[in-house]
Amino acid sequence: MDIQGIKFHLLHILKNTGLAKAADKIHIYSEEEYTKLILHCISELSPDITIHRLTGDGPKDLLIAPMWSCNKKHVLNTISHELKKPGVYQGMSL
Repeated sequence: MDIQGIKFHLLHILKNTGLAKAADKIHIYSEEEYTKLILHCISELSPDITIHRLTGDGPKDLLIAPMWSCNKKHVLNTISHELKKPGVYQGMSL
């Protein structure tokens, strides 16, 4: 497949949805868990693939979880900080 780009997006649970009714049965990633997952995905991703998005943001007035995602700038800064650590880069595990 000729994959040229990818968008990562965490799961948002929004009010008045079927997912909201099952929210207590779903594991909600902590910010730390999500950051680790994104770093793992990036490490497995070919450097030829453009990353278009690292997270998303649900409407704050409808968001049930994860509430930490409301601060998108902080989330992106955290991921960026972790990517600056030695030995962490796109495609490192290939």
